[in-house]
Amino acid sequence: MRPWLAVCIAATMAAGCASTISGTGHAIVSSSEPASFPPTSSTTAVSPIQLPPSTSTPAPPRLRDITHIAYTTPSGFVLTTNYHPVTPLEAQYVTHYFVPSNERNGLDVLSLTLYLLPRAGLASTPALQRARVATYNRKTSARVLAGPTLTAVGGRPAWEETAIEQSIYKYVAFYVFGTRHVLVVSCQVDKQPQTISKGCQQLVASLDLS
Repeated sequence: MRPWLAVCIAATMAAGCASTISGTGHAIVSSSEPASFPPTSSTTAVSPIQLPPSTSTPAPPRLRDITHIAYTTPSGFVLTTNYHPVTPLEAQYVTHYFVPSNERNGLDVLSLTLYLLPRAGLASTPALQRARVATYNRKTSARVLAGPTLTAVGGRPAWEETAIEQSIYKYVAFYVFGTRHVLVVSCQVDKQPQTISKGCQQLVASLDLS
C-alpha cells in the first residue's frame, strides 16, 4: 500500500479536508504564498514531448468527483515543494511537483494540481469541459499547439493538449474533470525531453482517481 498524504482545499471557514493525494512523496503541499512556476529563466529553446496516443478513450460515463489521487513518483524523479503556479486556474488548489533528480531547479517539471471548481455543474458535459479548458488557456495566455483531444487518465475521460506560454514554457497538459474538482497533470519540457516524456508516461499511468 502506497503512503498517503491528506491535503485540505476546502473553502475558508469550511471544516475538514476536501481531498487527499497519495503517493511515494511525503512533503506537505500548500497553496499559500505562491511563488513563480515556472521560475524565471533566460532559456528560450524547448523541445516537444513525445507521448504515445491513447489506445482507449472511454465513452463519457456519469461524472464523478475527484476527491482522492493516488500516484507513484516516476523513476528518476523527486518530489519538490519549490514550485507553484504563476497563474492558478482556480482560486483554491493543492499541488505536487516532481523534477528530475539530476536537475532540481530547472524547467523540466511534472506536476499534479487538483483545483476546486467554483460550483458544481461548470463542467458537467464534454462541451462544458472543453470550454473550461479554453477559459484556462485564455487566463494564462497559453498558445495551444495541439488539441485539446479526448483521451483517458486514471480510467476517466481527460482532455489532452500541448501548449506554450511566454514563448518559453512548453508542456503537455491533461485535464480530468469531476463534479467539483478538476485535476491538471502537466508535463513541462525544457532540456530533458526524453526524461520528461518517460516520466510523464509513468506518472499518468500510475494515477488512481476516486
